[in-house]
Amino acid sequence: MGFHVYCAVCGSTFSSRGWISIDSDDDADCTYRGEVIGDSDLSWLEHVRALGLNPHVAGERKSFLTGEGYHDDADAIYAYAGQDPNVPTDPDEEPPYFFCAYWDYMGNHKDKPVFPFHKACYEEILLRCFKNEILNGDILYSLFEELVHENAYRVLLLDYGEPVPLRDQYWESRRGEELLVTNPVEIPRLSKYLDELQVMVKDEMDTSRPPKCP
Repeated sequence: MGFHVYCAVCGSTFSSRGWISIDSDDDADCTYRGEVIGDSDLSWLEHVRALGLNPHVAGERKSFLTGEGYHDDADAIYAYAGQDPNVPTDPDEEPPYFFCAYWDYMGNHKDKPVFPFHKACYEEILLRCFKNEILNGDILYSLFEELVHENAYRVLLLDYGEPVPLRDQYWESRRGEELLVTNPVEIPRLSKYLDELQVMVKDEMDTSRPPKCP
């Protein structure tokens, strides 16, 4: 029996299908509201990358960032090596490569566990927090190790705010918590509102200008 792991940055799920229920008739509380989800593309949830540590590589930096991958519903992810030479690869295996997430549940995996996150959460949110600073992957990995939830090896022990992301074995859609799965970067309704606001401001400026002298 497998179980889900969740994003180290936002705490949300990596699945937009199967475990996401929108306006289901099965249970009024175990579903998201379609009018709240709106036009948000939930496929962003499935685009996964991960931070890992490879103590066997030469050089001062031991951390690595995988290429894109996906969550395997059994405490693991599969990911491509990407551009980071520190990513451990096996010449006898075909990519994408298997990585244990958060902890080595098998107890005999040759590589250290990785910490997975949504591609958008890493590229569009975490990196922006550092602005012009270089993110030190080794330090970040050590920090993540200290924050692993001892009673739920599938998420970090962080206060993600409200609504609180699930830490259960499987993800559950809950009415009123649509924020957990909507795209945090691409927000169609917000873009439409800003476009309309821009037109309104332009029209207001045009009407408030004094008439030109003849």
